[in-house]
Amino acid sequence: MKSLYAKYVEERRGAYVIEEEYGFISFELRPTYSTIFIKDLYILPEYRRNGLGTDITYAILNTIDKEELHKYKFAMANTDKTSNNWELSEKMILANGFSLFKDFSTYREYIRSI
Repeated sequence: MKSLYAKYVEERRGAYVIEEEYGFISFELRPTYSTIFIKDLYILPEYRRNGLGTDITYAILNTIDKEELHKYKFAMANTDKTSNNWELSEKMILANGFSLFKDFSTYREYIRSI
């Protein structure tokens, strides 16, 4: 059963949410730009640093209809430089093959090919 948060995100932002006992990821499909945009990723502290962030990120590909998957060429993510520990998020993003795309005063965007 989806959490109240997941229901809210899906209704309010039109995003998708994957939830596991150790964390969640939310993302939007933007076919006009051939992009999957990762909005939020959270892993409980006691589960970090063992690949679960990577696992849940790749789980996105399993949720997209196989007939639709070919439409997406890129994945994008961002970090909010005003949030706590944003540098750790950036490390994980870069370790998963993303490259810095744009650097703004309060956030950064990253991109990678799918």
